[in-house]
Parts: sequence; C-alpha cells; structure tokens
Amino acid sequence: MILLAAFRGPIGWTAIFQRTCRQIYQGQCFGWAAALAYYSFLAVFPALLFVVSVASVLPIQHLIDQFVDLVGRFAPGDVVAIAREQLLQITDKPHGRLMALSLASTIWSMSSGMVALMGTLNQAHHVSEGRSW
Repeated sequence: MILLAAFRGPIGWTAIFQRTCRQIYQGQCFGWAAALAYYSFLAVFPALLFVVSVASVLPIQHLIDQFVDLVGRFAPGDVVAIAREQLLQITDKPHGRLMALSLASTIWSMSSGMVALMGTLNQAHHVSEGRSW
C-alpha cells in the first residue's frame, strides 16, 4: 500500500492501476507513440538514400563495400546480393536529382519527426504550444 498524503488513507494497487490506465487513455499515449515511431522510421529511408547518392559523387567506394559487409553479418545472403547490386547501380554514376530529392525528403521527414516529438513532450508535460513558427 502506498500513502498518498498524510490526511488520506492508503490507496491500493487497483486504484493506482486504474488511474494509470485512465491517464494513458486520456493522454492518447499510444497515438503519440505511434506518431513518433512512424516519423522516426519514415526518416530512415530517405537518409540512407541520401548517403548512397552522396557516395556516388564522392570517391568512397570502399565505404559501400564495408556497409555491405556489415549488413552481410545479419542479413540473408540473397538480401545482401540484392543490396550490393542496387548500391553498385546507384553509385555507378552521379545522380544529382536523386541526391537533391533525397536530401529534401530527409529534411522534411526529420522535421516532421521533431514536430511530433515536441507535441508528445508538450502533451506529457501538460503544456500548450507557445513557440512561434
């Protein structure tokens, strides 16, 4: 039993569990967690595409080989072969438009993730948004 205050009697674990569940439901905890996970996962692929397209411009072919070897440690052989083929095809010649598009989509998805993070933290601390754009 936990004592809430000196004037009140002890409250049971059932009451604590009910209050916690009610706060999670009212605070939309699962919705905010889903938004954070979605935007975080969404930012990964454009960022990887940007890194690969930068590798086509810069002479860093050995880094691509090291990346494929790293992925080969935990990915199946067929996946590694497909990844190696696609990476070599992308890095074969410079793709300026691909690099610009992946940079723009990376910035957009990361900024969306930051907005979701700020909204989640504001909700967790019961603070209304007061910052200007």
